[in-house]
Amino acid sequence: MNFARNLDSGNSSMRFCHLAGGNLLGLHLSRAVWDPYPWVSDVTVDSSASKAGIKVGDLLLEVNGEDILGQNVSEVAQKIKKSHRNEVTLLLWNSGAEHNHWNQNSVPRFAGCMQRVAQLLECPICLDTVRRPIVQCINGHLLCSGCRNKTQQCPVCRVSLESNTSRCLVAEKLLGLIVETFKNKINY
Repeated sequence: MNFARNLDSGNSSMRFCHLAGGNLLGLHLSRAVWDPYPWVSDVTVDSSASKAGIKVGDLLLEVNGEDILGQNVSEVAQKIKKSHRNEVTLLLWNSGAEHNHWNQNSVPRFAGCMQRVAQLLECPICLDTVRRPIVQCINGHLLCSGCRNKTQQCPVCRVSLESNTSRCLVAEKLLGLIVETFKNKINY
């Protein structure tokens, strides 16, 4: 049986959703590196998730009573799949943005855009978000300044880095904007 039980009142809501267990609940989760919890980016029509009232934009806080703070989407999916019971209980929170006429179709597009921005700010050596000061090769490929000292060539285009690097102020400003926006949600 799929149902939800609200814990809050008003526009925002925290609620438990009980869904029939299994591999296909009919929801897609997204989580960027700065998000503390994954959030629902898509719900399949007539799925268990849809019937339980799960909506795009819901933030997933717990799976079967276990806090999932900082876990990536694949870890959360494994917890749902490995549920030892026929039912999965999800604790969700929604800010009530849909009551403010938020376009629900924009959420998946925004999530995809932010994931691409995060990929652009990834160092090809340490595979982490670049750290300031950010340097770039002559072709514009970004590197952490610490990783820059570990190599003589750009790991992407193989151009020599001896005298062909400069600081990338645009990337630093973009990273600063993201960090400032999500400063209470990421550890930078």
